[in-house]
Amino acid sequence: MVGVSQTVPQNGEVNTRFGVYKAVCCGAEIVISQGATFPDCPNHPRRITIWQHFVTHIEYRRLWDLAGGRTKAEEWEQDHLHGCRVCQGIFVYLNQQTTPSSDSEDDAA
Repeated sequence: MVGVSQTVPQNGEVNTRFGVYKAVCCGAEIVISQGATFPDCPNHPRRITIWQHFVTHIEYRRLWDLAGGRTKAEEWEQDHLHGCRVCQGIFVYLNQQTTPSSDSEDDAA
């Protein structure tokens, strides 16, 4: 296939990225961990199933921990933050809430 830059996973293959995936055949959704094997479609067993990664946002609590420096972003989270304006906006807002202000009371007078 010309112009295809990445392969789509099929049943029986090992997952390389945690996430939510949808079966192309019928839209059935699964959550699958990195390293797990993609299953058959629950609605179409014993057939070739192509799984498409479904973009999900980073959970609010996870963004809070990232903004506060309590945890380090996983690779998929870094990639997602670079391209998702929704998560970027929340992250920036939370980062402002968790970072102590550099203004002193003397400056306000």
